[in-house]
Amino acid sequence: MLLFLAACKKEKNEESTWYIDGVKYSTRDLERTIAYDPPTNIYSIALQYDNNLEGLQYISIGLSFHGKTLPQTGSYPIKTNLDTNRNGLLEVYYKRHIYYCSNSNGIIIASSYKGLAKYEIAPVWFKSNNGDSILFSAILFEPLKKQ
Repeated sequence: MLLFLAACKKEKNEESTWYIDGVKYSTRDLERTIAYDPPTNIYSIALQYDNNLEGLQYISIGLSFHGKTLPQTGSYPIKTNLDTNRNGLLEVYYKRHIYYCSNSNGIIIASSYKGLAKYEIAPVWFKSNNGDSILFSAILFEPLKKQ
């Protein structure tokens, strides 16, 4: 009986965690969105998380890289919305505003974890077009391949 249960154990995605102004959010529902644009050859990974609080709060995180696969090594400066090179473009949609890294100090550290990509983002300030800012940090895991 124990053998049967062990054989049926379904693997789960690693839990991705991020902080916005010190508030912790986490999910195992990181979705890998792969899009191909012939002129740019961009493939992207996106984290989607919905949290509605009295209809006011919605969170979405998108992290984009050039290439056919997600990088599993290296460090990448977080791009601002003005950068044309999309390696390391990180967008945060929070409370009905889009936030981009407000300075060039943000770094994304890519590594391999169980054969998949893992991204670590140390605390860095993001700014919206309306002048609001948030402090953002994260550990994001590439999801398991879909069967």
